[in-house]
Amino acid sequence: MVGNFSELKTRLGSGLLAFPATCFESDLAFDEAGYCKSIERNIENGAVGLFAPGGTGEFFSLTPDECQRVTRAAVEVSRGRVPIVGGTGYGTAMAVEFAKASEEAGAQAVLVLPPYLLNVEQAGLERHIDAICRAIGIGVIVYNRDNSIYRAETVARLADRHPNLIGFKDGHGDVEQLVHVRRLL
Repeated sequence: MVGNFSELKTRLGSGLLAFPATCFESDLAFDEAGYCKSIERNIENGAVGLFAPGGTGEFFSLTPDECQRVTRAAVEVSRGRVPIVGGTGYGTAMAVEFAKASEEAGAQAVLVLPPYLLNVEQAGLERHIDAICRAIGIGVIVYNRDNSIYRAETVARLADRHPNLIGFKDGHGDVEQLVHVRRLL
């Protein structure tokens, strides 16, 4: 699916997106078998795309290797039935590493979670997304929330430069901003 961003956008926009929680053993190791069952249940119950791992999927509790294992497990279970969106975040250098690991694991896109505890200005957000979009050949979805509030003009400039910028996930709730983003794009 790499490179066919129109089809990916259509698939992700066609229904329910799921954010499965990552399963852990009692020693806090990744419970891959339990996680795979959860992924299968999500697909069987109608999810059209899975975020693995995302904010709800314990992204910030996992090492880069664990994130790649979680993403790879979701990709293997899905067998192409639904797109898998890996998680990426932290500062730009680490976000690029996580994004590349998601791509290597077979994800079709990444969700860019907000940088940790930083209030980022528009120029910084733009450079952050630029770096991620340039580093990978899969889709990129920005996550508008908390300390990473993307102005509509910033999103429009990024979308003009990067065909792999395929989505805008809102966790902020400013309806006027969403309308403005939609109008510009």
